Amino acid sequence: MSFIAGYYLKSTENKSEKITSAAYRFNPEHNLALNNDLYDIGIETAKGGCIISKSKKDAPKQIRLFNSDRRYACSLGFNKFKGDNEFCDYNKLKLVDPVTQFSQSEGEFVAAVLDKDSGHIDIINDRFSSRPCYLYKNNDGVFFSSNLAFLLEMIGYMPEIDYEGLIQFFTLGYTLAERTNHKGIQRLKPACSVHIDNHGIKIDQYRKIRVESNYGISKEEMADAAFAAMQKSASQRSKLFPGSFLALSGGLDSRMVAAALPRNANYHTYTWVSSTAGDRSPDAVVAAQISERLGFTHHIERINAMPLSDCVDEIVKLTGGLMQVNHTLRSYQYVMKMRQLGGVCLGGGSGDAFAGVNVSSLYQLNKFWRARSLDSFAKGYHKQNADSLKLVLRKDIVEQFYTHVKDNIINILNNFDGQLGAHRIVAWNSAIFEACFTSTSPVHNHPDVTEARPHLGYDYTDLMLSLPVNWFYNKNFYRYMIYKNIPEIRDIVYANTGELMTGDMVNVNASLPRLICRMLKNKTCKCFGVTKPQNQESVYFRNIADRDRLLIQQDKKLIDSLKEKITYCPSLKNVFDTKKACEYIDNFVDGKIMADVQNGDTNLMSALITTAYWFSREIK
Repeated sequence: MSFIAGYYLKSTENKSEKITSAAYRFNPEHNLALNNDLYDIGIETAKGGCIISKSKKDAPKQIRLFNSDRRYACSLGFNKFKGDNEFCDYNKLKLVDPVTQFSQSEGEFVAAVLDKDSGHIDIINDRFSSRPCYLYKNNDGVFFSSNLAFLLEMIGYMPEIDYEGLIQFFTLGYTLAERTNHKGIQRLKPACSVHIDNHGIKIDQYRKIRVESNYGISKEEMADAAFAAMQKSASQRSKLFPGSFLALSGGLDSRMVAAALPRNANYHTYTWVSSTAGDRSPDAVVAAQISERLGFTHHIERINAMPLSDCVDEIVKLTGGLMQVNHTLRSYQYVMKMRQLGGVCLGGGSGDAFAGVNVSSLYQLNKFWRARSLDSFAKGYHKQNADSLKLVLRKDIVEQFYTHVKDNIINILNNFDGQLGAHRIVAWNSAIFEACFTSTSPVHNHPDVTEARPHLGYDYTDLMLSLPVNWFYNKNFYRYMIYKNIPEIRDIVYANTGELMTGDMVNVNASLPRLICRMLKNKTCKCFGVTKPQNQESVYFRNIADRDRLLIQQDKKLIDSLKEKITYCPSLKNVFDTKKACEYIDNFVDGKIMADVQNGDTNLMSALITTAYWFSREIK
């Protein structure tokens, strides 16, 4: 794990040396013997303050350092400062006003700055929290780390379980905003600066994510401007990591990055397929066609089915128990392939967040329906209902905290600006989903690999967050932009659905009379039992969930270990109904459907595994 971390202690007596020694005994790779000769370990202390970093010597550069007589700065990721044209190292940096300089910089990073005169520490992250950071305050002082597992090693114990966060994790697949799975440990929100001193923690948000629609620009002008901004972002990231590779699927986001990359960037494209899918899977076929049209050499990399029991400890450790193992296993398998390919990947991650994913209802585009559309969004976001959670979790925990989940979502949405539900849902995608789910991926803490996401370029995101709000509906503008600006691939289908894109921008009518008629029609259809057919994209993701389910069912070593942990680990008795959880595991292995939502059993079992392995860990 490449990570940055640190602390500010009220008293350094007999504590500082013990805490910093955690950097030497912490093993970034769970399955390998610890060898600190392979790592660069940086430790800078001053008057109670300390910044720590650890990274692999022969891996792509993830840690950047600055050191002067007055300040020491350390960042995870990359950034460029105001006035710079390219992402840079810090060897020419003049750090005069660290908080201002870092908050005005652009990139994918979290940085910490130590004032050597006072020992005070400032932490600043990028606009979208693309690299995680966790904070904890106890009687000794304040601790922080980009890696949650190392944070626990520094403090020397595992704080109490946060049941509110736990229920969010089981219900949604991740925890919301600052919330984590531990009481007192908070996740740093996007676009924040933190000041740590003897008074504690002071957090300021230097920029708030909002949709500020510009209705005075044509779709043609906006499409050209946004695509040019994407080209700039892709070019800058390709110069930082020359000769790397692009992860290309058959979807929309990665094809846009492929088209935006400079042709002299010397990038190859790679498509990951399961060992059973073969070269003719929809993703592989479409990606090969896109690569040929755009002039890339295309490769297909098979991901062999890896028993989860072989890597579950490491992937839970990499993500701090905050990402369900069905998602992290796929990411971890990609990481293993990335190691073989140089360790740096460009991809289409984060594309959905700014394209309008989840803006799929006309009610979200009418101000009179804002409250109801947000309520509907919050309900639909649940991956589990209360009855499903009671299959494994203690009944009293579910009954106390489950109803809070919807309220938590609504409260967060109401804190965003915008007259329409769609305004707030787009802000949610950018500020909540990106920080709490996407950026928790194993890629961002693994010592051997890193990634860059051109969709996070600030010029591009500024333009996308200024779209007329109805353009977000069903990714209306995003599809049009790709069609208009990449004519070479217009006749290549979207692999998730098998459909061709058109150059049409759908004329969205969200008037009140239209919505009332639509509501009455839906109620009539419901009365007569008429249901909508599943769209192809839902089928695509259901097939992935089925593969994940089968992988877990067939892993006897994992199942036996899981039941042993649930039965005998004291801390897990505070979480699970031991008897019911073990019965659920047996029924899951037997192939019985129990959770009353689509893909519910795969997600519930994955959350159960993640939680059991995280909270049964030993802290040295």
